Amino acid sequence: MSTPLPASVRKDLQQAVALQRQGELKEAERLYRRILLAHPTEPDANHNLGVLARQLGRDDDSLPFLRAARDNNPGYEQYHLSYAEALMACQRPDESIAALEFARSQGIHSPAVQMLGIAVRSAAKDLQSIATIVPPELTKRIFLLFRTERFAELELILDDLLARQPQSGFLWKMQSATLARQNKNALAAFRRAADLLPDDAEAQRNFGRYLIGSNDLRNAEIHLRRVLDCDAAAAEDHVTLADLLRTMGETIEAIRQYQCALALDSNLLEAHVNLGNALKDAGRLEEAESSYRRALLVNPKCVEAHCNLGIVLKSMARNEEAERSCRLALQLEPNLVGALVLAAKLAIDGGRFEEAENLFRQAAAIDPHSPEAWAGIPGARKMTSADEPWAKQAAALAARRLPPEKEAFLRYALGKYFDDVKDYDHAFPQYHRANELGKIVANRHGIRSFDPAVHAKSVERRIAFHARAKAHLARSGNSSDRPVFIIGMPRSGTSLAEQILASHPQVFGAGELSFWGAAAKSLKSIVHDQAREAGLIEKLAGNYLGVLNASSPDARHVVDKMPSNFLHVGLIHLAFPNARFIHMQRNPLDVCLSIYFHAFAETQTYANDLANLAHYYREYERLMRHWRSVLPAGVLLDVPYESLVENQETWTRAIIEFIGLEWDKRCLNFHENERTVRTPSNWQVRQKITNSSVARWRHYEKFIGPLMGLLA
Repeated sequence: MSTPLPASVRKDLQQAVALQRQGELKEAERLYRRILLAHPTEPDANHNLGVLARQLGRDDDSLPFLRAARDNNPGYEQYHLSYAEALMACQRPDESIAALEFARSQGIHSPAVQMLGIAVRSAAKDLQSIATIVPPELTKRIFLLFRTERFAELELILDDLLARQPQSGFLWKMQSATLARQNKNALAAFRRAADLLPDDAEAQRNFGRYLIGSNDLRNAEIHLRRVLDCDAAAAEDHVTLADLLRTMGETIEAIRQYQCALALDSNLLEAHVNLGNALKDAGRLEEAESSYRRALLVNPKCVEAHCNLGIVLKSMARNEEAERSCRLALQLEPNLVGALVLAAKLAIDGGRFEEAENLFRQAAAIDPHSPEAWAGIPGARKMTSADEPWAKQAAALAARRLPPEKEAFLRYALGKYFDDVKDYDHAFPQYHRANELGKIVANRHGIRSFDPAVHAKSVERRIAFHARAKAHLARSGNSSDRPVFIIGMPRSGTSLAEQILASHPQVFGAGELSFWGAAAKSLKSIVHDQAREAGLIEKLAGNYLGVLNASSPDARHVVDKMPSNFLHVGLIHLAFPNARFIHMQRNPLDVCLSIYFHAFAETQTYANDLANLAHYYREYERLMRHWRSVLPAGVLLDVPYESLVENQETWTRAIIEFIGLEWDKRCLNFHENERTVRTPSNWQVRQKITNSSVARWRHYEKFIGPLMGLLA
């Protein structure tokens, strides 16, 4: 460790740096040399003097100073890079490569070191190529002009050389870069270099990146894949290709390329973060969480990883953890728009609507073109005609060329605005556009389209499994009556029912638990193996009670309001024969229309199409009829949403009595409950009960032909 510099010397060093930045190179050099006379091992003075020598075109003179800086502080990455770059400028590629190997031996494995190594090896080949066609002095001048960014002079020299050597791939490669640095049209030069140098990774990489900038993505992919054919061990090149594939919507292949990059370099921060983003796109949230956490092991101050981890945790209903990640992101970067939007959404879940709107508006002020910020505002309250300026801004933003998922945010928000102000003829086209965009996004992320025939067969399999399993597993379950399940179609009033129950002091609302969907998948591979089925169901029951205990160790009942548990009623009843099911029912047109008007997970592909919604609803009704016919009396309570809002106390008392609790009047004031609500109904369930959503479909009757058959 170097001895601390005296205050007067530190002042000289600061003055020298300032002079160097201002272009006063001779005076800066004088000060650096004065410092080094007294302190010859001072790293910054050595490094800066070496850089200054290169600025003056004296590459050979820079080497002793840059090496001294590196040797006296071998833990600092920039010193290694500067020394290796100077060696390459002096046309000493073997020594440059050795310098980079020394950097790695000191534990420096950054992308910058890796990419410089690739560039040095490529430049070494270039030196061999140019030596046969350009005199040594001219070669040195060409590299000097390129390094000092005197591109106009260099372009003229290269034009002259290319007139005499038109088949030189190296000269075309340098000319393409020279033209691009001057913002001139370099397409022909890049193409010529790539054609003449099909096995040159740098030529293919340069052309691929230029094509990305020109938005010619398919051809860019061709050349980026050629890079990997030339040098498949370049982790950064896998990342570049993966980023392109993700932009093109080829999420699954992008994930594979990020994984290839990390197999080559497990410390590549960008690959960990972007892999997490791609996994999030594909709905693989647990894997995305792991990728973000690995990114934070590489760099604990990675803001994007903290923010996106928070987004994934919120999607997994782990809001407390999400809030911690969000806070860490905002501590590192207080004006990060993504983190402000996440904070706003978490505030909505917590019922802090005014705070949420302020956060959305703060994000929009920082980035007026943020779809997420503008689209969040209508979710914080009911919109009015006074919000017309918001609608105009959102519509203008939606009309820009946005990625489909970002435009969809705005279309759903605009639909809500027009619905709130009762302009139904303008509301429905916005919702329709949002759902069509949702189909595009799901397809791009490799999510299969909804297939009515496949879904009908899955319902048949559930019925068949329960009929078979019931015969020999009727006594294999757990006797606990602690779980309470609220089931039904999404948007059927399940959040309202949970909020009512969770207002009882002996009940905890756990939200939408994904346990039984995963549990059903674990039984798929077991066919007619009674012993394994019985053992697995007992294990599932024990594991589920563990989940409930983690949510609330003390409550008499814990409510799981995952609506899609209607698919698993038979399995759940086998595991918990004493559990109770509260089945929320709602007018089929109202419930389907409400689903269509909300952005559901991309995996719920039935939600983006009215005909598929109608089919899904019919299969839901068929399955519920089956469960009613086979479950014992007193296990399932049908609660009509319309009756609940019309006769609140009567039905609330019936629900409380059904799960075996004494009446508590707080259940009538459910809207005062400040618990977290993580569903699209988080605003509605904090308002007093109304019938404003009853028969809502009549406003949209002319638009919803595929649903009308459900009235029968």
